[in-house]
Amino acid sequence: MEEKNKYVSVFTGSEVDVILLKGLLEEEGIGALVKNENESARVSGFGGGSYTGVRLFILESDKPRATPIIEGFIEG
Repeated sequence: MEEKNKYVSVFTGSEVDVILLKGLLEEEGIGALVKNENESARVSGFGGGSYTGVRLFILESDKPRATPIIEGFIEG
C-alpha cells in the first residue's frame, strides 16, 4: 500500500462525536472510516472490557484538508 493511501487515526471520542465529525468531513469530500472496537467486541461476545472510545480514520493524503475541520470541531 502506498504511503499516501495509508489510513491514519485523526480523532477518538464518543460514537456520537465521531459520527458528527465524519459527516462534516464527508460534506467536504473527505472519506472517513469509523472503528468501534467496543461494539465489535460486544457483538462477538467479548464485551465487558474497558471503554477505549471510537476512532475515526482518514487517508493520509486527506489530512491537510481535514485538519482545519477537525480542529474546528474540537474547539466547538
